[in-house]
Amino acid sequence: MVPHRAQRAALRHAFPELCVIDPATGLPARSAVDTVERFQGGERTVVLVSATESDRGYLLAPAGFLLDPRRLTVAVSRAKQKMILVASRNVFSLFSPDDETFTNALLWKNLLTRTCVNPFWSGSRDGIPVRVWGGC
Repeated sequence: MVPHRAQRAALRHAFPELCVIDPATGLPARSAVDTVERFQGGERTVVLVSATESDRGYLLAPAGFLLDPRRLTVAVSRAKQKMILVASRNVFSLFSPDDETFTNALLWKNLLTRTCVNPFWSGSRDGIPVRVWGGC
């Protein structure tokens, strides 16, 4: 589950095995990769949520796309058994003097500090530091 259509298109292209392509149109008829809005009302046994936006300026933009609490609620409530969240550190370390943005960013911080309490792995991938945390 991703927040942006462009990210959905990139992931569908990178992982074609997760799509069923309509032979007549060449477009995905069904896909395991979709936007948060398209998952609304649906459930899956396991859901992987991508919140990899790292540009602080974009995250703090007035629209607050990724920080919207309704979008977060949909993303974390679609999994029946397991939810995996892949996110940029910037999502969890935001600070804003704007009250609404600060409150919405605090939801992400609480998600991290209350559920991701056990370190699983730490290292780097393509020169980028990566930390993997879990709740169990």
